[in-house]
Amino acid sequence: MGPLVAKYPAHLVVDAGGWVERTNPDRPELRSRLLLEGLRELGLQIANVSARDLRIGPEALRACEDSLGIQLVSANIEVGGRPWFKPYVLSSRKVWGREVRIAVTAVTAGQRGADRGWPDSLAPQVTDPVACAGRMLELLAPQSDIQVLLAFLPASDLEQLAKDQPEWDLLVGSTGDQRDPPPVGPVPAILATGTKCKYLGWVALRPADSGGLVVAQSDLVALDAEVRDDPRMAERVRVFKTRLGNGAPPAVTAPGASPDGSAGSTAAHP
Repeated sequence: MGPLVAKYPAHLVVDAGGWVERTNPDRPELRSRLLLEGLRELGLQIANVSARDLRIGPEALRACEDSLGIQLVSANIEVGGRPWFKPYVLSSRKVWGREVRIAVTAVTAGQRGADRGWPDSLAPQVTDPVACAGRMLELLAPQSDIQVLLAFLPASDLEQLAKDQPEWDLLVGSTGDQRDPPPVGPVPAILATGTKCKYLGWVALRPADSGGLVVAQSDLVALDAEVRDDPRMAERVRVFKTRLGNGAPPAVTAPGASPDGSAGSTAAHP
């Protein structure tokens, strides 16, 4: 991120949703919070809430938002017929020699079991994401110079939405589908980075000579190649995989201990 931030100081870091971790079904909010903390270290400012993200429940979502300082946004998740999260964010950046107003909104496709973890009195409803995006575009276009849509939708649906609503400047998707970086040329630009936290996608926009905006540069950066693993955690993962491969149950290693159970550590098999 360092070189990108230096090159583009008037930047905005967003996530299109799907950041809840489900590998620990009993306490998914713990791993989800760690993931958000890592994204915050990369500069995350605004995150979409997908239907799958709802599963950690309203209290955990509010706690993440309040303590981490990341703005959660959703225009089509409603409780009692009203948006439960902030439906959009308006901000400005000094760029191109003037103040540029940026509008960011977000939508998600529905998913079964999304209301798990919510009390009956606060059962969330996911409305039509495409129709909602159209309404938000009509609302935000008069108030802003750049319109950004975060969408937890299949990449093919995102591409169709861009054709049906070409007034969007940038559409960001985060399902498992990945697309090549948007080509240099006119907007709308579609950024689909694929599986979460493996790639950082970025797009640089600039005014076109004929008016409007164009994509000046874009890329997908493999984070595994740019961000080194913590050595101790990498060694613990290696030992864990070795034990699994040998058919032995993985050792439970005490916090701060070495993964091989050497002197000074506590290791026990369950």
